[in-house]
Amino acid sequence: MTTTSHGSQAAERYALAVAGCVIIALTAAGFWLSYAHLAEVAGRHGLGTSPARQWAWPATLDAFIVAGEVLMLRASSAGRPTGGRSPSPLLDRWARSP
Repeated sequence: MTTTSHGSQAAERYALAVAGCVIIALTAAGFWLSYAHLAEVAGRHGLGTSPARQWAWPATLDAFIVAGEVLMLRASSAGRPTGGRSPSPLLDRWARSP
């Protein structure tokens, strides 16, 4: 391996790490904004007297988003070898590409 190749690989790893950190920060901010707004809406439309329900309503919606993202990630990596084992046959059935 040449020095240039090693430097190029290091730069690529660094760029991927930075991109990953930015994506995580943006995802966290997006969920926080989504949750805060949905909790406010829930409070204004009848759930304000029940803090548990006002908390649970947006949490449920955001949980569906997380589940969908996980299934999309699983579907995108379905072509990769897994050593013949599947961590979750149920997810495989739902996330299988058509």
